[in-house]
Amino acid sequence: MTRAAFGQANIERIIRAAKSVGAVVQINLNHRILRPDGLYVILEEFGGVVVKRLEIAGRDDDGEVLIDIIAHNPRHSRKQEKASELQIIGRVAGRFSVM
Repeated sequence: MTRAAFGQANIERIIRAAKSVGAVVQINLNHRILRPDGLYVILEEFGGVVVKRLEIAGRDDDGEVLIDIIAHNPRHSRKQEKASELQIIGRVAGRFSVM
């Protein structure tokens, strides 16, 4: 996915969110399929853009791949979604502190 296809407004929203928590992340927008497990930028169900650790959890009874969505903050519980329902924006390629 190109920057133009993803949308400048979405890119700016990611940058603002990252700055609010003290970090800026570099995102590989070409890496939109989970492989291997790692840190990814995903679109939440309510339109938020977040960085989460994604891990392949297995398959459900219908054979669909299940993905564990893990927050760095231990106060947030682990979630699980079907791979087909998860919108991966890209893989985190680097992280930079903001002063």
